[in-house]
Amino acid sequence: MFEKKCRLFYVRTYNFTSDKTGEVIKGANCGYTWLDPIEKEQEKGYKFSTGKLPYDKTVKLMDLKFPIDIVGSFEITSNNELKLVDIVDVLSK
Repeated sequence: MFEKKCRLFYVRTYNFTSDKTGEVIKGANCGYTWLDPIEKEQEKGYKFSTGKLPYDKTVKLMDLKFPIDIVGSFEITSNNELKLVDIVDVLSK
């Protein structure tokens, strides 16, 4: 896992019980960008990405004013990209 600063623009929590298994399923969908713009030959600007976050950490953000700068924990996907999977620290409150 890697840690990197990013800016959360959007979160949507979910919390429901599966009709099939009876299991409680919790989490959050999110939209974010890196704090620094991409500056490459054929790519420029702020790339918008989506990810999933833990419910318990994300629900605490719901009273804050968005966008929120955080330090996130990232995993490398099969496409060799970083994907946000957890919140390490909240930088702006």
